[in-house]
Amino acid sequence: EMVGPHETSVWTKSIFPFLERTPAANRGPGAYRTWEELRASDDVGVITAVKNKSINFHANLAEVRALAPDLIFSARFQHILKEDLIAVAPLGVLNMHPGALPKYRGLYVDLRAMLQGDVRQTMTLHRISDTGIDTGEVVDTAEVET
Repeated sequence: EMVGPHETSVWTKSIFPFLERTPAANRGPGAYRTWEELRASDDVGVITAVKNKSINFHANLAEVRALAPDLIFSARFQHILKEDLIAVAPLGVLNMHPGALPKYRGLYVDLRAMLQGDVRQTMTLHRISDTGIDTGEVVDTAEVET
């Protein structure tokens, strides 16, 4: 069943709500933390973006600036970061991309890799240093067999 128009809908409509209903003690050591648990922690900054607006929207950008992050990390994020946002963190922006770069830029990369017959899936950690889509320097990769 299709959850939504973007692959991130699976996370926001299914996985995150499931985690939020599951007590932390039942998730096991090293398990994912919910948004509220992250927000309450001292080691991670979380913003609440204005709904239906880009992360680059002035109010969202102001929230990011107010955190004064050293580093920004994104994963399965459907917004293209603009220069003003990229410049906020002195250590830059890292993105965890669910496919091999540069071969599989953009969305639905795991599905596209399967359709191409790839027997291994690659996660790519890369820098976001411009407004291109998944164009930054690759920092590291990890592969798993499918």
